[in-house]
Amino acid sequence: MIKKLSTLDNCLVWGFLGAHAHKPEIYANSIDGFVPYIVGMRSLFFATEEEVIVVCVDVTSPHSEELADEEKFGKELPLYFSAHDHRISPVYRLSQALSLFSQSLDSACVKSPRIRGVLLTTGTIINHDDMQEQWRKMGIMVFHKMPNVIRHNFTIDTHENLPMAKWFNIFKEYCQRPQFINMIHDYNHINADDTEDDDDGDEEDHVFDDFEDKLIDLDLPKGEFTLSQNNTVKVDILNPIKNPCKELDKLVGCNDIKAQINALITLNRYNQMMLRINPKGKQHELSLHSVFFGRPGTGKTTVCKIYGSLLREAGMLSKGHVVCCNRSTFIGSNWGDEDKAVRHIVDLAKGGVLMVDEAYLLNSNHPNDPGKLVIPLLMDILANEDMRDIAIILCGYKDEMLRLIDLNPGLDSRFPNRFDFPDFSIEDLLEITRRRIKEYGYRFTRSAWQKYREIVAKSYEGRDVKTWGNARFIANLLEQIYLRHANRCVRMKSPDCKHLLCITTADVEYVGYSKTKRKIGF
Repeated sequence: MIKKLSTLDNCLVWGFLGAHAHKPEIYANSIDGFVPYIVGMRSLFFATEEEVIVVCVDVTSPHSEELADEEKFGKELPLYFSAHDHRISPVYRLSQALSLFSQSLDSACVKSPRIRGVLLTTGTIINHDDMQEQWRKMGIMVFHKMPNVIRHNFTIDTHENLPMAKWFNIFKEYCQRPQFINMIHDYNHINADDTEDDDDGDEEDHVFDDFEDKLIDLDLPKGEFTLSQNNTVKVDILNPIKNPCKELDKLVGCNDIKAQINALITLNRYNQMMLRINPKGKQHELSLHSVFFGRPGTGKTTVCKIYGSLLREAGMLSKGHVVCCNRSTFIGSNWGDEDKAVRHIVDLAKGGVLMVDEAYLLNSNHPNDPGKLVIPLLMDILANEDMRDIAIILCGYKDEMLRLIDLNPGLDSRFPNRFDFPDFSIEDLLEITRRRIKEYGYRFTRSAWQKYREIVAKSYEGRDVKTWGNARFIANLLEQIYLRHANRCVRMKSPDCKHLLCITTADVEYVGYSKTKRKIGF
């Protein structure tokens, strides 16, 4: 069958398979639904005395164009990239199913026939011709541009009396082992999630992105107000996001923070449950005010966005938006501006989160510093029992924030939730890189990735812990790479999609910026 298939063009393949599904010397059956790696694809099993062929139908948009890549990228599985999306390679999924079939026969001590795979896809694979040799080594033939394959169907005559039927039965029984049943459930769950996401129109999120495609549109006030004649204050107001639990799970290197936030949400749910069952019972006290310890680029602002949205979803806040401010937001040019600013900011943040970045700067050593008034003013407002619908988060370097708490009696008890944001490890930074480049569909060549890893490792080892940018360093490094890559591509003659999405060693350079102060004079 394989030899004959190799001579056919796309138009004849489906008809050829339909004809062989009825031949008395061929065992044919459906393997839909019980092989974990190819759940969701129509899958057929053909067997002669010498060979087994597993055929999978991969349904994409008939007009979709994808760039195929069968190489694993770090911990990620091989991916196919289109202009706006990516997915796990269907060829890789089929190859795993073939491997599973081989394992089933080995476990039953049955001599394996020659095993091959055939993938029929409705879309277009841009680099189809270039991938033929690699697919051949994987034991798989790929036919693309087959939109009609989903419109026509054929029946199968299962000849159970053929000796090849035992191969199918061994395979099916092997796939029904508990570990594979769990995998099938996981694949079904993933497919269900994907369908739901498509209906919502959401795209996959990436670490530290701006969440613009996932915002919940609220009628929020403008983040601008006037303190005095020549002093207009502007603050950023961030709308809550959809699916905050999913966004929290996707964050890199934040396991302790995830656990703390989940514990807080769980305690609130417990309180609600107790209120329904035992309305007169005492509720656990629950404060939403928190302190975030961490250096720049460790994800504090990102977690603030998710935190506010989670509290809104749990019914603990009415809106869930985030108002971002810092010392300069509160300090005006006239005496008393601090009080006006604090009250304006708190009014803007009602129903959501008030995030004060670098909060330790409100407590300088100067005895007449007006910033010293801000924390006491916030404390007075928090003492009001009517101010339950707000969460205040103070952010900054750990040592400086601990000194701020020590110098301000009452902060310790009113801000009981402490979240520690450690620096990212090298592996964390590489994982952030992988997620960021997915946004554009880029892939590194092996040599380019090795060069990139060396740059990250060298920069990390030589970092100044007080100024190290963490994820911001990765963002700046990638921005330089994107610019070099774009400059190289526009100089090419007739580049194709493969060239435009491939990062090479020529693109991977890092121009560091010296922090050494200049000397004055000659």
